[in-house]
Amino acid sequence: MGSPRGAGESSRDRLRRQLAERTGTRAEDWHVVFKARYGMEVVFGALRDLCGGGSVLTQLMTCCTAVDPIVAAGLVPRYGELSERTLALDPARLPPVSDLRAVVLQHSFGIIERTNDCHLADAAHAAGAILVEDSAHCLARLSCGNDGRPLADVSVHSFGVQKMLQTYFGGAVWVNPDMEDGALKGELSRRLSSLPEMPRRLCRAARSYAWQIRVFMRLPESLKRAFMVVQNFEQPIVDAERAGRLPYEPMAADEGVSQRASCAFEGLDKVEATHRLAVESYRRELASQGALRHMEVPAAALEGEAQPLLRLPVVMGSQERAQRALSALRGLGIYAQDWYRPVLYPGASDHAAYHFDGDLSPWPVCGRIVSGILNLPCDGGPGQAQEAVGCLLDAAQS
Repeated sequence: MGSPRGAGESSRDRLRRQLAERTGTRAEDWHVVFKARYGMEVVFGALRDLCGGGSVLTQLMTCCTAVDPIVAAGLVPRYGELSERTLALDPARLPPVSDLRAVVLQHSFGIIERTNDCHLADAAHAAGAILVEDSAHCLARLSCGNDGRPLADVSVHSFGVQKMLQTYFGGAVWVNPDMEDGALKGELSRRLSSLPEMPRRLCRAARSYAWQIRVFMRLPESLKRAFMVVQNFEQPIVDAERAGRLPYEPMAADEGVSQRASCAFEGLDKVEATHRLAVESYRRELASQGALRHMEVPAAALEGEAQPLLRLPVVMGSQERAQRALSALRGLGIYAQDWYRPVLYPGASDHAAYHFDGDLSPWPVCGRIVSGILNLPCDGGPGQAQEAVGCLLDAAQS
């Protein structure tokens, strides 16, 4: 269903076509933005303007930049309990929300699970809300129902830092042409297709970002802020974004960002193959070393055909064990991460802005998982999986 290549096709149009061809959708329903978070802000802003103020149901085990668009658009984030199987919202434990406008389905680490997703979509639509799919960790993958049709009304994808394709900037928003609310569908398409392009300063920053990030990571803390000012360096997450704000207005990706994303997209098959093999290797090692008696991995990441996960999440049972394992893994040169410990990762500087008081007791599953979570890279071979699982066992049993 993707559009044919046309003479003089722009990089942005080529990227939209690539996304459409990979997902079996139409290029005209894809919109390329500066960053995925700003595309989400457009979606929530349109909801506010057309449906009035209200709430968006999401999860606390997420990045603060996934909640910032809700707050920036003038809606209220509400939080639901996690599913242990998927690390997405548990549709069986959704809180009652009288003014619900949207439900966010986050594919944490790239985990897609049809049954859970179908129930979540049904719950959202029964409440008169739309389903917004956060596919930041699984570029160009849409969750579909039993009929093969996409479940989400809107699906948001990222080309950003530490994603499947690390082009550092760029995101894409898909608007479902079969959305029941025709007025909202039309308004979303209009707003997303008429966004202003990135200003020249951001275009320059995007072109030099790969060099900038290498320099920035090697600087002492005392010099990092000065470097950001002099070099117009765009950090992955800035201070404002830890306080419920977004520093820019929504904008479209320029040709440079679109071109880099389009070129990288050509290698997505190879990247996904590497990640699937890594997940298969982790599965074998977890089983052969008996590791699942001492730690927890979401069942949806272990069942069925291996998915190309961005990272494999492991819950170690306590923050102390997780931190001990993280240090040991990094000591071996295995770049494990602590996503999403704490909630609203890497941590909110102003909890009130997120309508959250810091108390996780209403969400015991989320609290337990977050306290002991770490995640393993999925871009290595079988040897890395064997070493990583052995290291996790040592940390769990020591």
